[in-house]
Amino acid sequence: MIIKARTVYTESVIKKFTKFSMFRAPAQIIKYVVLELLMIHLTVYLLFIPFSAAGEAKIFMLPIVMAVSLFLLAIVPITLLMYPSKMVKLSKKLFNSVAVYEFSENEVFIDSTLPTAVGRTKAGYNYFEITYETKDAFYLFISKQRAYLLNKSDIFEGSAEDLRELLIKNMPPKKHVDRR
Repeated sequence: MIIKARTVYTESVIKKFTKFSMFRAPAQIIKYVVLELLMIHLTVYLLFIPFSAAGEAKIFMLPIVMAVSLFLLAIVPITLLMYPSKMVKLSKKLFNSVAVYEFSENEVFIDSTLPTAVGRTKAGYNYFEITYETKDAFYLFISKQRAYLLNKSDIFEGSAEDLRELLIKNMPPKKHVDRR
């Protein structure tokens, strides 16, 4: 069985991958939650300062403290919303790069025009550190930060189900993660 696909790296492909990467590991999700809890704790602490101050300082400080508190609470969500767009801007050199994949029973061929991986790569499935499958894509990680992005709609020979079967069959246990 041979599966072939061709992915063109576009703004939407990179943005979708960035959103996935932000939350791919449970530790990342915990980090965001802890940061937000720290901001909530600091906000509550700041809100009590005007009430412990004496006299007119209470009235003067309340709007300032409220503004700082709202800003602190918004930092994490705003950062998470802005990050994919920032990564797209930083990744403009990848736009219109192409990766052509050919998956066979025992090996993978990747022809790439990506600036970070130009040329033809022939490898076994152990070339991938880990692979993830989402509702509409496969992310084939070759390191903690670098991955080949393959939209399921880009498969032109074979099917996404066939590729899933090959990855499960050829990857070590727990190295193909299903996030559909």
